[in-house]
Amino acid sequence: LPRSCVQPGAKKAICTSSQRTTADARKEKWKQHWHACVIILLAISVTTGCRHSARCKLAFRAFRDPHPITKNFHDEIPLLPSGHQVQIEAPGWSRWTRLGTGAQLWPAAVSMCHWLCDQSAHSPTFLKDAAVLELGAGTGAVGIFMAALGAEYVLLSDGGKPGLLRLAADNLKTNLDAGNLHPCVQASTMHYVWGQHISVLQTELRTVLHTKSSYDWIVGADLTYYIQQHGALCDTIKSLLELGAELPSRNLPRVLLSHQHRPMQSLLAFGLDFSTDDA
Repeated sequence: LPRSCVQPGAKKAICTSSQRTTADARKEKWKQHWHACVIILLAISVTTGCRHSARCKLAFRAFRDPHPITKNFHDEIPLLPSGHQVQIEAPGWSRWTRLGTGAQLWPAAVSMCHWLCDQSAHSPTFLKDAAVLELGAGTGAVGIFMAALGAEYVLLSDGGKPGLLRLAADNLKTNLDAGNLHPCVQASTMHYVWGQHISVLQTELRTVLHTKSSYDWIVGADLTYYIQQHGALCDTIKSLLELGAELPSRNLPRVLLSHQHRPMQSLLAFGLDFSTDDA
């Protein structure tokens, strides 16, 4: 107890209600300072690329928003022109799925689907015979939506955990079985890490479509939240654009990226889940 709470010569400490209030306020203030210190230390660790211990993860989860950003947005994907709804399974981003952030369907993907839907309303054939490459596909929502709008071939690529590619493949099959995709559409998945040589992407395209040597569309939703990966992402996009420019037809791909600005708290949370085990 504060010294002011103890009366000289008394065997018991006696505090007034105002003094108790002051002590409680001081305790709450120190608690807030402690929370801030934990968050700052974790921010420094994420920035330097350090791996985090389970204790740090647990401490951060205890201090962050009790309602973390784990909401899935699959119900907000717009309806197809046929009136059907693309079905996307997104188990979510959590320590139990161990699939990382790719297992979550984020608002940036939903926004891109709305933009594509608007383009389709103005020009229903704008994706006819198109070859689409989705980078960082995760659940594959955007690529599957483009296949439903008329793309001829879609490659869902992701450099994350093997479980993500299985998730994207399952979503492809679900929509094909549900009749949301044209029976003749070609679609596949591939493990691809940004910055690798694009020959594997080109080979996959030529294997399926012998008449094409470059992709018509390169899309990615919510790929830019981790700044350390920007260079590798840009290198891959640049190589794909240069490939199209070298062709006699100069078929330059259209690059479409969507981004969601997030508060610092969310960025910290993303960094903590990079060290989860492989699925």
